[in-house]
Amino acid sequence: MRKLHFAFGILLCGASLTATSQEVFTEEFEGPSTTIRGDLRDLMRTSKPASPLRVRQQAEEEEETTGEAYTYQARITNMPKFLHAFINSYVEAGQAVLDGGTSWLSDPKEAEYESNAYFFLVNEEIETVDFTFEPGSTSDAIKKAAQKAVQKETTPKADTLSSFLPYAFLCANYDHPEFFWIGNSFMFGTSTSISMRYNATGTGTATYTMKAKFILRTNDFDIRSNGYNNYDFRQPKNILAAVERFYAARDNILKLCQKKRTTYYKLLAAHDWLTLHNCYNRYFNANTTPADLGNMPWCPMSALEGNSNNLQSPVCEGYARAMKVLCDAMDIPCILMGGNAFDPVRLQMEAHMWNYIQVNDSTWCALDATWDDPVVAGVNSAVSGHESHEWFLLGSNSQLSGGTSFIDSHPEQWPSGYENKGTIIWETTPWPTLSAERWRPDPYDPNGDAVTDKQDIQLMAKTIVNNGEDIEDVDGNGRISVGDLVRMIIRYNSESNKTEE
Repeated sequence: MRKLHFAFGILLCGASLTATSQEVFTEEFEGPSTTIRGDLRDLMRTSKPASPLRVRQQAEEEEETTGEAYTYQARITNMPKFLHAFINSYVEAGQAVLDGGTSWLSDPKEAEYESNAYFFLVNEEIETVDFTFEPGSTSDAIKKAAQKAVQKETTPKADTLSSFLPYAFLCANYDHPEFFWIGNSFMFGTSTSISMRYNATGTGTATYTMKAKFILRTNDFDIRSNGYNNYDFRQPKNILAAVERFYAARDNILKLCQKKRTTYYKLLAAHDWLTLHNCYNRYFNANTTPADLGNMPWCPMSALEGNSNNLQSPVCEGYARAMKVLCDAMDIPCILMGGNAFDPVRLQMEAHMWNYIQVNDSTWCALDATWDDPVVAGVNSAVSGHESHEWFLLGSNSQLSGGTSFIDSHPEQWPSGYENKGTIIWETTPWPTLSAERWRPDPYDPNGDAVTDKQDIQLMAKTIVNNGEDIEDVDGNGRISVGDLVRMIIRYNSESNKTEE
């Protein structure tokens, strides 16, 4: 994991004037500053399963929650309001690019510039603090007294920022993988300027301006990724051109999904397209990454366009992000889950990403498209013949190879390393509760509303007329026919009679 860089820079003038009268003196100088740089992949890769000591879950409230609330941004309950505002601004800027324009998220020059960095101003505070010093002190000593008073005030604020801003970026990045040109690395910091008024009696007031900055570009950093098929997303014109390719690739898959009438088969179509048109990136491993990979294997575009046996083929994050992009477009609640997972075949833990998906009003299941598209020795084509549905819509207790349950193989985890900065603890709501077992739709309830109703009968009838096969076979003869419709009508009448009784 990359080391966390954290340093205070104090710039003090070297003057040695002495305050010797009742005259009020005013001076300005730079105060404490911080710079922090990290990577979301490292943040998730070093995570550990959540526990009450790390995450204060509020499950005791037992409030009914819709799929919409299961976002990274909604999970945390004590993140400062200004960071929620930052996430909202990030989303607006990203959507502007997808709509065919530019914003600071595609062109840092549309943001602010200071100290050799382009940045989005996350927050700005102007506060005052009183300080004291020994009468007769030099100007340098007075500045140090003011500096100390300001530092006492700003250090907790810097700690709050260093704890929550990585999470805020994680929220924006994981909830919105459609902003495909954004990389996983982040950089942010604070800067403080101070002006002080004091007199010879030993008292003064320091006014400080503290800025929190989400850094977009410096000489050796760029929030935008690079390395995609000779595209460099650090150029706004390349992003605009790639947006068209993004929509074309996404919509090509959506056309297949939207032909299906039920959520189960829509998800199956998306899952199968990804596993049959991609193969896992063989050029990447945890220790070495060719420079020309850029961020592409982790980008949803890698899987949405279909790549096999090349540098742009997806890794697990590419598969999972692509699945979320497709689910979001179909209004199917879906979240990215990441951390360390245990492969029951290779018997090892590895950095990984998968999905939780809400399949109906009350049921969440897990989907791991990556592990349904295994690497096969000697096979370099997208279709290896070993694609499966073993990891499709699983429940927490679903048994896998070797008798491992899904939740043991893919434990729910949380980023570590930032949330315990100082005395700060993230307060979160729970993850969605997975179904206990693998989910398959009830043949008598193809629309998934938990009852056999007229809508189910109409759906069955339309499927028969259109010779469709995208709902479940009721009578078990392997095809959708009038016999299925008759059985469904009998079930409907039976349930209607029970209701009347």
